[in-house]
Amino acid sequence: MKNNSIFFYIAFIVLIVQSCAQPATPTGGEKDTKPPVIIESTIPNKAINTTPKLITFYFDENVKITNPEKNIFISPMPSVSPKFTKTNKSLTIDFRQVPLNTNTTYTIQFNEAIADLNENNVGNYNTFFFSTGTKIDSLNLNFQVKKISTSKKDNYKIICTNSSNPLDTFTGLYQKNSFHLSGLNSDSKTILIYNDANNNNTADDNEEIGYKNLSATTTDTITIYTYNRAKHIVETKIMNGQYYLIGLNPTYANYVAKSLNIHHIKDTLFSNKKVIDNIKSMLSKEYYIISELAESKTPYVSQVIHQTEDSISHTYSITYNQNIQSIINDSIRCYSTYDSLISNETISITITDSNTLNIRTPLNVTRINIPANGIRFSNTLRNKTTELKPESLCTFAFTNPGEFALRGEISYNNNKYLVSIEPKTTATLRVPCGTYSGTFYEDKNNNYELNAPVPKEGIAGEQLLLLEKMLTNPNLESNIVLKMPE
Repeated sequence: MKNNSIFFYIAFIVLIVQSCAQPATPTGGEKDTKPPVIIESTIPNKAINTTPKLITFYFDENVKITNPEKNIFISPMPSVSPKFTKTNKSLTIDFRQVPLNTNTTYTIQFNEAIADLNENNVGNYNTFFFSTGTKIDSLNLNFQVKKISTSKKDNYKIICTNSSNPLDTFTGLYQKNSFHLSGLNSDSKTILIYNDANNNNTADDNEEIGYKNLSATTTDTITIYTYNRAKHIVETKIMNGQYYLIGLNPTYANYVAKSLNIHHIKDTLFSNKKVIDNIKSMLSKEYYIISELAESKTPYVSQVIHQTEDSISHTYSITYNQNIQSIINDSIRCYSTYDSLISNETISITITDSNTLNIRTPLNVTRINIPANGIRFSNTLRNKTTELKPESLCTFAFTNPGEFALRGEISYNNNKYLVSIEPKTTATLRVPCGTYSGTFYEDKNNNYELNAPVPKEGIAGEQLLLLEKMLTNPNLESNIVLKMPE
């Protein structure tokens, strides 16, 4: 009996000890409403010249960490995800397998990932900075999202890339229809916003998307409109696929659309190829981006204006897509009837507006030869040989019966000629004779860009008109009425 009493006494003591050792919500006293506080970290906030292997944050109480891989944002986003390790009162981020860029400011945003153990009080922590270089980049950007979605399950995400290091991707938390990014440098940036409805970190083809190019820093809130990508598919007759054009300004986008037989182009986002490739990785595989065909580096003639002055001379204004650096002496040759070379003393050659070559010749000149090595451009690339023949120039007369200006280009034999027609007017253009195709868009806001619609703001967007087989007539003006489709 005595032995049994001793046994029950020991068991009772063990039970009391075990009960005291278990953390539990207190049954009395004031409710804890304060979130955990970071009291120390193994490197200080805004540390410079550091490439940490481990960063540990210590808290003033026991904490729980909710899905840190998704809820804690590190920017620029590492190519290899770090590992997160938690103890009762600490969180360690393991960068040992993460290649960190040199001379780069990194930010850590804890968002709502950290809370106390018992009352679930979520911490609201300032962004933590460190730099592998000699300074902390201090640019802050604020974005306001103007969305078309009425869904209550918004899951908008932001991707920000730098022109100086296009593979760096910055991100932030979506709160109250806005984003805030910090720790950025002053380089130009490309911004992509999308509503990640299925939370797969990819902008799928049924999800809204918005974008912005930032060429200068600003302290103002930047508004980005989203729109339905399904209405902005471009179709091709050549390839069995759908294209979403990113990486082209409107002029070159139209050129690419024509060269690939693509129709219904609606909008573009211009940036360099590495930035586009980075953004491309965020888009669903159902869409292909023609970023590889961004603005051509090869010089070409974008416009030729030919005039006859007082029945004495021809004047040619030849506009290129790039600035002219210099003209090689005596390289441009003019020929008269029977292909006789005309003396250069009777020819005047000048450069205006940086990219326009003006050639004035006697009236008897029937052919002008501009060789491939005759003109040097600012990027040192050379244009192909250009031949101009006065007798082969024809005239287009483009009539715009609409209420808005029309911009665009016509193309033939790999050369493109820009066209701009104000409302209710007719514009003429002298070009080499041939069969042309044309791309025109309705420039409602006169910004010389093809704009996407903004349904929530009641903006319908600008329409596109594609024309093929426009024939010239050496003896008559070719009259083309540009009427937008209903």
